[in-house]
Amino acid sequence: GYCSVSKDQSNISKAQSFCYMYKGQSIFSPVEPERTLIALNTNDVRKWMPEGFGLLKNNLRVLFSSVDPQIKAFDSESDPEQVTDIWPTMNAEKRTYFEDIIKSEPHLTRITKSHAKNLSQK
Repeated sequence: GYCSVSKDQSNISKAQSFCYMYKGQSIFSPVEPERTLIALNTNDVRKWMPEGFGLLKNNLRVLFSSVDPQIKAFDSESDPEQVTDIWPTMNAEKRTYFEDIIKSEPHLTRITKSHAKNLSQK
């Protein structure tokens, strides 16, 4: 296939080299317990409106949508229907953790700068 790479690395294309560097993971593998997942509907390849993203770590879900431009957080363990927004009362350490991710990822930064009302000012 396009990303198949032979053991002989001397004659591989740039595309194959790129594929070799970024082997990826199976979407069916268990996620490492402390890994934070980032999901977004817009990126360099496509731009969809409304814009939005989600950050998922353990039982926490931090969500943003330009339809209701506020960062919201939910505890999927105690609130599986995602009814109670815990972002306003989230402890400073956890909130800063997620805010730092938002600020470090270009798409998340752009989306929140364009739309967000309640991202802490640092």
